[in-house]
Amino acid sequence: MSGKRRKSHRRAEDVTLRISRGMNVRQERIWGSLCHLAGFAALIAPFAGMVIGPLVCWLLRRDRSHFVDREGKKAVNFQLSVFVYLLLGLVLTRAYIGYAIVALLLGLDIVCIVAASIRANNGEDFEYPLCIQFVT
Repeated sequence: MSGKRRKSHRRAEDVTLRISRGMNVRQERIWGSLCHLAGFAALIAPFAGMVIGPLVCWLLRRDRSHFVDREGKKAVNFQLSVFVYLLLGLVLTRAYIGYAIVALLLGLDIVCIVAASIRANNGEDFEYPLCIQFVT
């Protein structure tokens, strides 16, 4: 009889975690974090990977969760911004200041990806610095 009672009663947190689009909060947070962490795809395919990774992750789950949609847009916008800034830095390498710009941008990219993924995993908001809004 106690087995029937457990099956018939849903836990309150299960009900509150349910979302109309089929993802629970835990799944949303994982996918939100993955959208940010996908920026590390640049380690596999430099330049293109930094944009393609977050873009693919965002496109896979944007229709199932508002949270993943928002976090994916942030990740794509930031990676596109860094890509543009890196291209500018590469042009400026002729004046030697570009090397410093590229190094600073890559460091900023790593720190922001880690910080944004941790915040997304905690369900918190993170605003990227120097981010151009390409995707709204």
